[in-house]
Amino acid sequence: MSEAVRTDLFRALRLILAAGIGFAFTNGLIALLATGLPLLGMATSEAVLLAVVIGFLFFLLVAIWIVSTRRLLITTAVLAFMSAAMCVSAPLLNSGMIK
Repeated sequence: MSEAVRTDLFRALRLILAAGIGFAFTNGLIALLATGLPLLGMATSEAVLLAVVIGFLFFLLVAIWIVSTRRLLITTAVLAFMSAAMCVSAPLLNSGMIK
């Protein structure tokens, strides 16, 4: 396989990971903010709207981070772990198990 083909495949992998991990991280962040902000006294509708706006900004930041990082595997692993932690803690926060 030539060097140009390897470079193109590596770029495609970075873009696919940026979309997938960025979506997972944003999903977890929105879920956590949408359940956590009403517990701090914010109206639920406002909390969801603010969570979506913040989630959009974080999706862009995560995508840029994944595309520009030198250590793709470590960055992907850290973001995947953070995404899983947020997706697990949001329902627990909503049910009152975490205060």
